[in-house]
Amino acid sequence: MITECKRLLLERYVGGELDEAGRLEVRRHLDTCPDCSSLVARLESERTEFLQRHPFSSFTRAHAPVVTLPWYRSFLTVATRPALVPVYGVMLLLLVVMPLYFAGKRDDETIRFKGAPVLSFIYQRGGVVGEGSSDMRFRGGDRIQVTYSLSQPRNVALMSIDTRGTVSFYHPQRQAATCSVVSDAGSQCAFPGSIVLDDTPGEELVIALFSDAALKRDEVASWAKRHYAECPDPARLRRRLRADTAALNAEIATLLLQKE
Repeated sequence: MITECKRLLLERYVGGELDEAGRLEVRRHLDTCPDCSSLVARLESERTEFLQRHPFSSFTRAHAPVVTLPWYRSFLTVATRPALVPVYGVMLLLLVVMPLYFAGKRDDETIRFKGAPVLSFIYQRGGVVGEGSSDMRFRGGDRIQVTYSLSQPRNVALMSIDTRGTVSFYHPQRQAATCSVVSDAGSQCAFPGSIVLDDTPGEELVIALFSDAALKRDEVASWAKRHYAECPDPARLRRRLRADTAALNAEIATLLLQKE
């Protein structure tokens, strides 16, 4: 006779609620008890028939709580769809390429035009010498030594324009008719005339002109003053001068110094 306790045990066995030791004990009993074996067979048949009519998924859908996802979870659900992968690829490409494109068009501390050498400089202040940078702010009395690299000998003219439109030339011979000096080819060549900054506030545009023939001082001064009169902003002036270097048959490189 199958007692109530034994029936409950067999139901738990069919439902998969027993541990391994419990299942092993029930299987051993079923091998020797036809009544319990018959009951287990009937319970398994009823369970199979019930699950065919009412699969677990129907109960899950019917009784699942309604969950409202936070806005960011909803966004992530949409954003992680595989169909959006090509869109993300295009966006990533733009994020990489566009900054490089605009960085190439940006004015750096050393501007190189028409293949001219890139300028660099060192500065001296109060006996201290260091490598110059466009991030620095200079003051009157600071001394600037401009350097460059040349692949072949050239004539080099060095000048500056401050916010007042004053054009200054840097040449070993102040009274020379030309503003150019002959420079040999080499790495980190130093222009023989250093720049001593005055107290004029604002930016100062340093200009180096590289040419095959020596440039006349008066012609270069007139060229620079004419453009300054039409465009007194140093940052814009450097781009304007770039567009007109053919007038001097020269290549141009510039430095924009920030002054206190």
